[in-house]
Amino acid sequence: MYEGSVYFAGTLGQSGELVIVMSNQPLTALQILTKYRKRWSIEELFRKLKTSGFNWENTHMKQSRRLVSLLIILAFGLLMASFMGRGQKIPWKKTLGCPLYSVFKQGLITLQFLLAQSLALVTETIQNIL
Repeated sequence: MYEGSVYFAGTLGQSGELVIVMSNQPLTALQILTKYRKRWSIEELFRKLKTSGFNWENTHMKQSRRLVSLLIILAFGLLMASFMGRGQKIPWKKTLGCPLYSVFKQGLITLQFLLAQSLALVTETIQNIL
């Protein structure tokens, strides 16, 4: 394709859908899928930081020192939301046969609820998690 080689790998996702991944690197199908899985987890991390929870881009910060500080705070918040979500019962969506929220989203909802109640309650919960 365009004077280069393209390598494909395919698998069935958890929902039974076909997932096809393309690469320009001469790798085996298993290697392509493994690299894609790692890359996808990084994409999910940034999605949660940008649009699906913390809205990082809405800050419009430009100074790198402040961005680094904000990123450290957001990473801690993401970690706490994920830890909180692990201990929560996630509602089930009967029509789709899957959880209504991800572990992260359930933890973020719980964290927001606790913050609305009291800062002392959030502090105590985080200390128990850690």
